[in-house]
Amino acid sequence: MRSKTLHNRTAAMFQELGKDGGLLDYGPNLSRLLIRVMRALAEGRQVSNEQVDRIIADLGIARGDAHQFLREITERDVEGNVAGIMGLSLNNTSHRFYINGARMSAWCAEDTLFLPAMLDQTATIESESPVSGEKIRLTVSPQRVEEVSPSSAVLSMVIVEPDRADMSSVESIWSTFCHHIHFFTSREEAEQWAASRDDIEILTVGEGFELIRQVWSRVLRYQQGDNPMTQKNTPTVDQYWKALDAAMPAFSPEEQRPAVTLLRELAKGQPVDAAQLGRALGVAADEARAFLNRESIKAFVDPDGDGRLQGFFGLSVAPMHHRLEVDGRTLWTWCAWDTIFMPELLGQRARVVSPDPETGEPVQLVVTPQNIESAEPGNAVVSFLRPDADDFVNSTNVITKFCHFIFFFGSRASGERWVAKHPGTFLYSLDEAFALARRLNARNFGSELRREEMTDCPIACSLSKDELLERRRTVLNRLQTNRLELRELPDGLAFRFAPSSEELLALIQVIDLERQCCPFLTFRLTVEPQEGPIWLELTGPTGTREILVSELGLGSRDRTFRYRGCADAHC
Repeated sequence: MRSKTLHNRTAAMFQELGKDGGLLDYGPNLSRLLIRVMRALAEGRQVSNEQVDRIIADLGIARGDAHQFLREITERDVEGNVAGIMGLSLNNTSHRFYINGARMSAWCAEDTLFLPAMLDQTATIESESPVSGEKIRLTVSPQRVEEVSPSSAVLSMVIVEPDRADMSSVESIWSTFCHHIHFFTSREEAEQWAASRDDIEILTVGEGFELIRQVWSRVLRYQQGDNPMTQKNTPTVDQYWKALDAAMPAFSPEEQRPAVTLLRELAKGQPVDAAQLGRALGVAADEARAFLNRESIKAFVDPDGDGRLQGFFGLSVAPMHHRLEVDGRTLWTWCAWDTIFMPELLGQRARVVSPDPETGEPVQLVVTPQNIESAEPGNAVVSFLRPDADDFVNSTNVITKFCHFIFFFGSRASGERWVAKHPGTFLYSLDEAFALARRLNARNFGSELRREEMTDCPIACSLSKDELLERRRTVLNRLQTNRLELRELPDGLAFRFAPSSEELLALIQVIDLERQCCPFLTFRLTVEPQEGPIWLELTGPTGTREILVSELGLGSRDRTFRYRGCADAHC
């Protein structure tokens, strides 16, 4: 049994590593760079060199020093993009790390305990014991270890001489620390693993959290303490998103496909009326008009003087401050942020030109559905408005309450001059604005975007557009019209039909057509005995149920467990 005095050795090692001038004291500028790149990576995608350069320019750090620092602490993919940084990685390890819906990995067990504080988000962790292969599961918030399973879990800590520790490269960090720091299901299991070593200490998960927090708290203090835009004025992306999420209306799954369709019709460069939207959706004009009159949709509709729509959800065919060039056509957006999230909704690359409201200098970006490809100037920033600001609270029009405060600036200095004149506003980097854009699109259009990712229907469908519209009017409508019951399944929907030969043949036709268009679907047709009902189940991977709800145009009242025409709400 290892002596409790070994805790003193670990504490002394961490104190030495984190002291002024120690190996883990990176100073204010490099600490902020570490946090910014790490939080960009936590969105679940590689961080490109262009993104890194924008962060460096935004922080005002010497480029050579910044890149030398990052070379020592980052993993890179074959194209040179950052795939891992100081404990957080997109590559697989035995320590899986889930944060904000993204699956990532950590370099070692101890990394999983400090990363939530660095990212300012709660994470769930799943790690395998190197002895038994059994899984240890944790939930860790920025403030504490919330859950540990099994409760007897511990971790190993390697003791090194700080003045001899090699941290000059990722490989050196792994060799010095990461290869020796693991979770175990029990102290007995850990002692079995460390039986022949005297450089290993066994800690409880709570002890490991407290020790590592003392080291990395300095980095987080640097982030807040010396930055003129302190956390008091500038919320983290996670904090701001929570506030926006609570303040903005959301689209239901059945509203998402019509909303995306409307944006893409507007992207053709002309105002859109209900008849045009109906044709694009394959529904009657009255049904499209009813969609436009929904309360959640009306908040984002901008009509022209002829009863048509000239703008919706940030996209406009009328000239405005922010120009968006898509597929050879010139469009506009209500605010700077719209230009960042709109390419993913349109499924196209866009060129953005927007004047700095302080200097008149044009800020130019190229934005794809996946990233901000380029920006000029490289240190451009974006202003945002707090949801508790007077203008946001007191105005009922989304353009005046929010969009009139969201601009691009050619430099942080220019942005700070503008922010000083507009209470409630603050600045984000382009990458932080893009991270927010991904969250907005996932929230308001997630099921529709997943549907498009999972299947190319109708693009890859063998049917022509007219044939597809006819199929929607007949075959899919039959599912709605003739069903006697609808049940939601964890991975899809189930429909009950009358036990007739006509119905059975029609359902076979549905299956034949749908399998050609949507290959991700699994079909299960059940004919119950003794003239029992016919059931058709449509299932698939995660997100299938939401896609089906959108495709079939099901409203919340449709999605029940009732028999059609039943007067009893409980039948």
